[in-house]
Amino acid sequence: MLRHILGVDHTVIMVADLDAAQRTYERLGFTLSPRARHSAHMGTANHTIMLGRDYFELLGVLAPTEQNANWRRRLAEREGLHGIALATDDAEKAQAELKGSGIAASEAVRFSRPVDLPKGGTKEAAFVVTKLPEEATPGGVLFVCGHLTRDVVWLPELQRHANGAMALAEVVMAHKDLDAVAAAYGRIFGRETVTRVADRVTVATGTIPLTVLAPGAVPGRYPGVAMGKVPEIGIVGMAVSVGDLAQTGQCLAKGGFKPAAVPGRLTVPPSAACGVAFEFRG
Repeated sequence: MLRHILGVDHTVIMVADLDAAQRTYERLGFTLSPRARHSAHMGTANHTIMLGRDYFELLGVLAPTEQNANWRRRLAEREGLHGIALATDDAEKAQAELKGSGIAASEAVRFSRPVDLPKGGTKEAAFVVTKLPEEATPGGVLFVCGHLTRDVVWLPELQRHANGAMALAEVVMAHKDLDAVAAAYGRIFGRETVTRVADRVTVATGTIPLTVLAPGAVPGRYPGVAMGKVPEIGIVGMAVSVGDLAQTGQCLAKGGFKPAAVPGRLTVPPSAACGVAFEFRG
């Protein structure tokens, strides 16, 4: 693994309607940050769902810009989980490392968004990102995200969820060429982190694992879940760990969801979670 890439920071769920997505994820039992607009050159807005050490976000496009062209293209294909942000202690050093290893990461881009504080007032959350080229990250959009104001993002009031969610646990992808996947992610995270077995590749990122399945293996990964049409290439699902799965089940039922249940897991189908097979693990 490159010295300045420290695992997964957060994941990005692209949505066509931020208001509708907000309502959906609140019914799933998550506490969402208020909607925040990113800097004008980004052309996007989001709601974050902050967990203990990581998070995920609902991202919508407000205006077309050069910076969001790839997001717009993917959103035109389908709503869902499209992006994985990599954690770093220094995004600009990570960019230099990536370029030094032959991965043409973009120039670092700085941007910010306002955060409404629970006790009143607003502060700016500031970030530095560098994007990895699509050919280097088969299956999804990967970028390195450097936080300049972590204390403004990880607010205790936003880290408590009715469903008991505590942390990201896994990201599940589909890809028809697993050999290409193994080679590509080995370049980013180190060949020793990649395990290739039959119909899957597992990547130990340093935080949460990435599991990449042959498309035909995806339904078996989600027994009893109506997965719809599984893409040949793309991110299909994610998992979060919870403290009490029974409590989570009660929360989901209160929100009107009927998750598929197998021992230790409850899964909401993509059709009910903005295109994501959303798994809760006890």
